[in-house]
Amino acid sequence: MQGYADKEESIFRKILDKDTFAQTRTDGRTIYWDGLTEMIDYDGEIISAPLDFCPDVLFQHSSLT
Repeated sequence: MQGYADKEESIFRKILDKDTFAQTRTDGRTIYWDGLTEMIDYDGEIISAPLDFCPDVLFQHSSLT
């Protein structure tokens, strides 16, 4: 993730901020941040959207400590 810290256009840069990171939520399968990004709705309107991670990717990059 640190590679995104210098890229202002990166959505991932936002979650490197400790206050934003602390707003993490979970649905029991993955972690996400409500309203951190935008998407185009079916009718073409730009709406707020969560930023989330695929559970499989989280598992692949996890380790037991």
